[in-house]
Amino acid sequence: MSPRSLFIIILKIFGLYFIKEIIVTLPQTASLVVLFSRGDTIAEGFLMLFFSGLILLFFGVVAYQLLANTNKWVDKLELDKGFNQSDLSLHFSTSSVLTIALFITSGIILIEQIPQFCKLLYEFFEKKETGFFQSGYNKPDYWPLLYTSLKIIIALLLIGERKRIVALIESKQKPKIDEEEKL
Repeated sequence: MSPRSLFIIILKIFGLYFIKEIIVTLPQTASLVVLFSRGDTIAEGFLMLFFSGLILLFFGVVAYQLLANTNKWVDKLELDKGFNQSDLSLHFSTSSVLTIALFITSGIILIEQIPQFCKLLYEFFEKKETGFFQSGYNKPDYWPLLYTSLKIIIALLLIGERKRIVALIESKQKPKIDEEEKL
């Protein structure tokens, strides 16, 4: 494995990390819609939605750049320059490293969200049994349960569709890598 390949893998792992951050941040941004239902917080809601949108856009651009334009960034930052040897003795395929990164990312999401989901579900049923929702002021709040369940589903989809995700990421890089090998 060349130093260039190693840095390409590392940058792609960071790109997957940014995708994980988008997945985690997206439900929080969607919850801002609740602020629009209250008349006195519309301006605050738009401001928060704007800044959350900027953050998501930034994460999306960084993730795209790290996953789709990895070779360009390795060249621009000259990450593969200054090594005495042309090959490193690490022999990992790109697809296996990306698969491991997807497993770790999905595992982190699952580890964080399954206990959160159980806690929210317990609290919801506890409030339901005690009659907390019977009064006119206290209405059931399904949003936290929905968000955590969506995060769990997305993490499970990442695990289940890892081969397709890895193939998609590698297909973005195949033409560029093939061009470099011809030179």
